[in-house]
Amino acid sequence: MGASNRGAAPEGAPGGAAGHSGGAGHAGGGAGGGAGGQAGGHAHEGVSHLIKMANDIGHFFQAEDRREDAVVGIASHIRKFWSPRMREKLLQYVARPADPELPALDALAREAMERLAAAPAAIPAVPPGGDPGGDAG
Repeated sequence: MGASNRGAAPEGAPGGAAGHSGGAGHAGGGAGGGAGGQAGGHAHEGVSHLIKMANDIGHFFQAEDRREDAVVGIASHIRKFWSPRMREKLLQYVARPADPELPALDALAREAMERLAAAPAAIPAVPPGGDPGGDAG
């Protein structure tokens, strides 16, 4: 990815609220903006919101013992709960050179998005640890 948008903030950098509420914040196509390459502040607002949401998800999964589990958990959550349009908009952001007008995507969230770009179907729908109700019973 060379000169792609690598201006990622360190894992512990501020990037949003500490809590992340389930799927509610993802509904309604939070990507904002219209079709294609809409220019101006409105398009930036949509991407900024997606970056904040991805960073919030990353902050939640940062508590995992293994970095690999955190990355897979983030990628799985985004694949499972985000619309294809939202994922695509954030993937386009990750693939572009850094834009100083946009916030940075934290390292864990960036790695998760890079994995989704490389192999979207390879990310398990169930995060590490398996199905919590699998053998209860």
